[in-house]
Formats: sequence, C-alpha cells, structure tokens
Amino acid sequence: AATEARVRLNNAYFMLGLEPGATRKQVKLAYYRLAKETHPDVIGGGAARKANRAVATGAVNRAVVRDEQTGFLDEEGEAASPASFLEVQAAFDAVIDALDHPEGTEGEEGGRRKRRPDRREKTLGELLVERLGEEPETVAEVWDEIREQNLEVTAAMLTQLLHACTSLGSDGFHTAVDIVEAEECTFQLGARQSGLCSLLQLCTGPMGEDEAWDADVVVNYHVNDEDREHPNVIAAIGAVYCAGTRSPF
Repeated sequence: AATEARVRLNNAYFMLGLEPGATRKQVKLAYYRLAKETHPDVIGGGAARKANRAVATGAVNRAVVRDEQTGFLDEEGEAASPASFLEVQAAFDAVIDALDHPEGTEGEEGGRRKRRPDRREKTLGELLVERLGEEPETVAEVWDEIREQNLEVTAAMLTQLLHACTSLGSDGFHTAVDIVEAEECTFQLGARQSGLCSLLQLCTGPMGEDEAWDADVVVNYHVNDEDREHPNVIAAIGAVYCAGTRSPF
C-alpha cells in the first residue's frame, strides 16, 4: 500500500510535468499552465465540461506501474494518453495534499484532506485569479490571459484583480481603471458596478495615502450614467464624499 501511494504521488508529479521535490510555487505554476491547456472553458465550453466530469482520474488514483522512481502514467511501452482537466486537478490536489501533510503527519482533523466529489468545478478565470493570492504583482499578466481567452469576469474575480493592483503602488491605479473599463471583456451582470465599488473603497481605504489612487477621477471620469443607477455605486460614491475630504460639487 505504501509503495502504491508513492507511485500515485509520482504519477501526480509526472502529470504536472514536475519532479518529486518541486516547490509549492512550482506546483501551482504548473497547474495554472496545464489548466489553460486542458480546462473545458478553453477546449469546448459546456459540452467539454460535461464530458470532463465523466472522465475517471485513474492515471493518478491507480498505481499502473509499480515503480516509485518513475511513476509512469500508462502501461509500460504504451504512449501516454492526453490528460483531461480532471486528471490535472486530481494530480494537483494529490501533490498539494502531500506537501501539506508529509508522510507520517496528520492534518488538524486527524487525517488528510479529502476532496469533495460534488465540489463545483471552478471556471478557468477563477483558477487564474487564484494565483494573485500569492503573486499579486502578476495581475497584469493574469488580466491579459483572461482577455485573450475571452473569459467571463465575475464580481468576485474583479475584486481580486483590483486588490492585486494595490501591490503595484501608484501604477496600479491605471491598471485597475483599465480593468473596470475593459470593453472587450464579458462581465457577469453587475460585476462592473461591483468593481467600481471596490475601486472606490480602495481609493479611500488602503490606498488613501497614495495620490494616484484618486476617487474623484473614478467618479468624474469612469462612473457612467448606467452605473449611477446602481444603488451600490451610489452608496459607494456617497461614502467617498461623506468622508469629509471631498465634495461632489
């Protein structure tokens, strides 16, 4: 059983294109790279997403070759089959789990984490912005990838993107404005207005000491008539001027 577990783990590293001993950052970068190649949002939308759910993750979960040094994905002598996104996800979960709980250790609940089989599959956009949690300075790169793939942008994604812009200091304001003003992107209903609220909050909160993060500029040049009909935007504008340092007139 221990040997099979080691082979399964080596299979997972192999699928991610890594060697055992790779760092957490290397694992996550490999995962994001493969997600961009295999995710249903890229290779076929809804139909591929439905088919992907039906694919067994046997390449990771089955010890197909009892060689803990190589951990081949297929029977010896056969060509490796293309990985599905679910297999990539399973490989990533297995490696992260091993990093979180090295051999001989247990988690807080007395054992390793188990991935819920009914967990909602994240969109590619959601996966890409996860990278910003550890590397907020890559926000421009992540945003370019989202635009290139024409991925739908949710309110939560927009909030993460805008918060990551603060890591760029003064220059981050221009990036943040470009994001909320992007016309070529598909924003989920209400996402743009939610993003404007987040931007105004950043201008008067965490970035209030930086003159480049100017709430007046946002209100006067980037909030349009349609935005002003949104109650949350009106409330956010009111909060700016109720701070006592600015006037809408």
